[in-house]
Amino acid sequence: DCIIEVRDSRCPLSTSHPSLTQWSLGCARVVVLSKADMVPEGAKKGWARDNHRPLKELRPRDVALSKHEQFLVASRLSSPDSPETRHMFLNLMKDPLHNLKKQVTSLGSPVLSRRASRGLLPRPLRVAVVGYPNVGKSALINKLLGRNRLKSANTPGVTRQLHWVKVRQSSSHASTSGGVVTGSKSGDSFELLDTPGIIPQKLVDQRSACHLACCGLVGEKGYDSQTMAAYFLARCRWLLAVGCDHALPDFRASFKKRYGFDIDDDEVKAEDLLWRCADNICFGDLENAGRRVLGDFR
Repeated sequence: DCIIEVRDSRCPLSTSHPSLTQWSLGCARVVVLSKADMVPEGAKKGWARDNHRPLKELRPRDVALSKHEQFLVASRLSSPDSPETRHMFLNLMKDPLHNLKKQVTSLGSPVLSRRASRGLLPRPLRVAVVGYPNVGKSALINKLLGRNRLKSANTPGVTRQLHWVKVRQSSSHASTSGGVVTGSKSGDSFELLDTPGIIPQKLVDQRSACHLACCGLVGEKGYDSQTMAAYFLARCRWLLAVGCDHALPDFRASFKKRYGFDIDDDEVKAEDLLWRCADNICFGDLENAGRRVLGDFR
């Protein structure tokens, strides 16, 4: 009846499945951007503002665009979201989920109304929680339930099968029986389906693949730490160069304190940033430096 798509706030476009919009045609969808505590407030506000601006405002005719504006236009053109898709930034450790429950109930109410008009028996809303691996699907369901009902960890691939659980509106009680929800009433509860994380079999956009690796959304055997750390450092330098300082507040100072040099130092080429980090903090060990850089970011 309704879909909750969970994405990682650090890479909301890269963690949106390219086929999900087509698969969910005619079905209401809420996009939950998890791990919001890991993203600066300025970046969240800027993303929400630019994501809902008409594309013609970002791409005026006969006007030369800055690098930052070109970046925004490219991001919007690659976004699979429809204008009516609702987005919510959530810190699953602290933020209450009352608004999410209201959104799900509101979006699913037309389905129950149609069932009633056809003379069908009432039942709770059925909501699928979908998304890439390690974006926080199981953690979100546990938060909705008020207890750790599902196994959850900060590693991809923990959930390996489908799980049905029921969330009551009046309380945080959930009941399951052999994976099937029992004893439910419509109106005061909805059923959640926890699903394993799925990544497209082939990622055409290699930049998105790099984002997934940098954020730890794929297993360590699926990428090379040195290559991804070098990409991450070059990407950060590029963001600073095109004026996305709101996405990296105090980054220059923190980077210099941590690694001992300026990331935008003209004397250090982008491809040599990781070598410089290895020399300063890892005695020249490039593999260890790659793991350290990715670990610091995560």
